[in-house]
Amino acid sequence: MTTNATFPIELDSRVIECLTEPERTMLQEAHGICCDLRTSDRHSADRLREISAACHQYGLTKMGAVIATLTEHSNR
Repeated sequence: MTTNATFPIELDSRVIECLTEPERTMLQEAHGICCDLRTSDRHSADRLREISAACHQYGLTKMGAVIATLTEHSNR
């Protein structure tokens, strides 16, 4: 039996069907960071890059751009 399970998340007034649970987690983290930019300090620059890439992959370009900007200013 084959299932095409997705991992939905509601962001930006729409439901996004993530292909994997880790991608959904990254979008949740991106949303949290955008709601409170100070939380970006909890993530390494590499993790912020991954989060930004996930945002772009799912069409959340503005959110991805904010995370990318924070990545540039990250010291870790």
